[in-house]
Amino acid sequence: MGTINKGILGGFSGKVGTVIGATWKGIDYMRSKSSKKPGNFSDAQLEQQAKIIGCWYFSFIKWSDVQQSWQLLNSEASFWKTITAFVFITNPAGILIGQLTNKWREKIEDAESLANAGKWIGIIERIIVLILVLQNQYAAIGLLITAKGIIRFNEKERPEIKTEYLVFGTLTSIGLAIVTGLLIKL
Repeated sequence: MGTINKGILGGFSGKVGTVIGATWKGIDYMRSKSSKKPGNFSDAQLEQQAKIIGCWYFSFIKWSDVQQSWQLLNSEASFWKTITAFVFITNPAGILIGQLTNKWREKIEDAESLANAGKWIGIIERIIVLILVLQNQYAAIGLLITAKGIIRFNEKERPEIKTEYLVFGTLTSIGLAIVTGLLIKL
């Protein structure tokens, strides 16, 4: 057993095991005394994961390697442009699209349910489109638009204003993702 632990944990099994075990018991004890809210379970799991990652980090990572990796990331402008693009197409682009579609949303009866669902659908859609642009898979974007059109626009009794809202929002969302992807590739 000592050989396995040494291979996996690099000889730190005693220290790491003690830290993880002791803090695990401490966190479990504190959680048992606190309220039974649903978030407490996920909080405890995050704390446990952070503790394990911290033990791993302090056991195996050399600070000079971290500095070297950071310098390498900073020397790659394309990396930061890509990260910025992915951040932009999530919430900032969603806010922009929300502002652009506001005049239609105000006229639709069930606009709140549309806006919340549309927000998440739009974020996922823009991420997929950005990835496809970065991979030069433009035909797949056409397939995505076609599939979405078939799914979304087959309701014959949908009010025209709602259709306009969905079409404008979809085209704006996909357009922003395409333009963002093309700007990265410049």
